[in-house]
Amino acid sequence: MAPRIPQIRDWLDRKTSALLVIGLQVGVSSPKGAMAKGGVDVSAIQAAIEMQRELMMMARGALVPPVTARCMTRPETDNPAWLKRRARLGLGPDTSNRELEGGGDFYPSRPAQPGEIAVYTNGYSAFQNSTLDERMKQLGIDTLVVCGQTTDLYVDATVRDGWARGYQMFVVADACAAYDEGRHTAALEAMARDYAILIERRDVEDAWTG
Repeated sequence: MAPRIPQIRDWLDRKTSALLVIGLQVGVSSPKGAMAKGGVDVSAIQAAIEMQRELMMMARGALVPPVTARCMTRPETDNPAWLKRRARLGLGPDTSNRELEGGGDFYPSRPAQPGEIAVYTNGYSAFQNSTLDERMKQLGIDTLVVCGQTTDLYVDATVRDGWARGYQMFVVADACAAYDEGRHTAALEAMARDYAILIERRDVEDAWTG
């Protein structure tokens, strides 16, 4: 277990921080979603979701905005480069997050409360074609505490994008998950090396409670 971070209250200032929870949606996370139906083990996702919901409650208690981000796609919004790459690899379009098929619906049932910020994107990064950057700037947010699924795709893309836009990026490592533990670990190591500071749930608790 990593040592506690003495500066964490300053780093995660309640006035300038937001909690960003990625992938609380059927296609990615549900045992009845497209990924699970395709034979993917979502058990690690289920465990992480409980931690994510605890963090959302913690954020609310500290008056820190909890923000949810979901990927919802339609055929007309598919990235042509993404489609061509998949075709060259012998793959069809990934329909796991199709809006009209329910893949982008909240899972578990609406974890965001009325009035809380809920954004959606049609790409891997929560910033892509979404209102996230605009909403954060309106609130004076410069620090994003990120968790969600999957670590190696949606979380990773969002953290890199947020860093490029000038945000201080923190990743709650024990509240993230992927379908493969090796890819989860490798993604955390890559983000920690260049784009983000890895923290744990207890660090957030130290900063936002008491």
